[in-house]
This record gives sequence, C-alpha cells and structure tokens, in this order.
Amino acid sequence: MIDIALPGDWVAVLAHWTMRRVESSGLAFEPGDHLVELFSPTQWFNVFHVFDPSEMPRGWYANVTAPAVFTTTGTGVEIDWRDLYLDLICPAQSQPVVTDQDELEDSGLAGSDPALYDRIVSTMKTMQDMAAATQFPFVWPPA
Repeated sequence: MIDIALPGDWVAVLAHWTMRRVESSGLAFEPGDHLVELFSPTQWFNVFHVFDPSEMPRGWYANVTAPAVFTTTGTGVEIDWRDLYLDLICPAQSQPVVTDQDELEDSGLAGSDPALYDRIVSTMKTMQDMAAATQFPFVWPPA
C-alpha cells in the first residue's frame, strides 16, 4: 500500500502492469506502466490511475463495485471487490466515457434485483459528478 494521507477511508495500492498492451475506450495499459489503485470499504466504486514509466499520466479507469473488503493475511492485506458492470474511463486530456451499459442491461438485474440495479446506476451518476468536479479520487495525487 502507498503510505500517503488520503481523504476518508480510501486506501491506495501501487501496482505494476506486466501484461501485454491493452486498450479500453482510448486508455492504454502498457508493459512497464504503474497504477495507483484506490479502494474504499464504504464507497461503491474504485479508481485506477495509470502512469507510463516516465510518470506521465495516461488517464484513469473507474469501476462501479461493491465496497472493497480488506482481509489481513500472513503476508499482508488482500483486497477483494466485486465488479458491478459499469465503468467510467478517462484517457489523459479527454472526457470520461461510460462503458458496459449493455452488460448491465443483459445481466437482468433491473428485474431480478432492482435495488442493486438502482445502486449501480446512482453510483455511476455520483462518479460522473465527482469526475466533472475534479474531486478525489478522480485526481491524483489528492489535493
């Protein structure tokens, strides 16, 4: 985990991208990139800030999720989170784009679990509002 004071109950983890190049809605993840991954046990989303090896930001990728669960193990802390379909992706110098609406609609949650469906949709609205206002955790480092 990253040892920096963060607002609220957010936790930051530094990760290194070791897989092949992947692009999602204009945001590229390249071998050698690093990510500052932000998780919360109370918020229904997480945010991954992506940086190239020279520390230039590539953008960020946010997931609607169930709140993160932190478990202490013999070797550290495990973070588990359940992805809930919708993503908000913002390549550097671009506007955020909502993705995977089709997956949410195809899930059948609107009928089988309308409360969770409504939570997912309202969380995306909250994320979009926070990103538009350049509020943490959609900016890194925190102000």
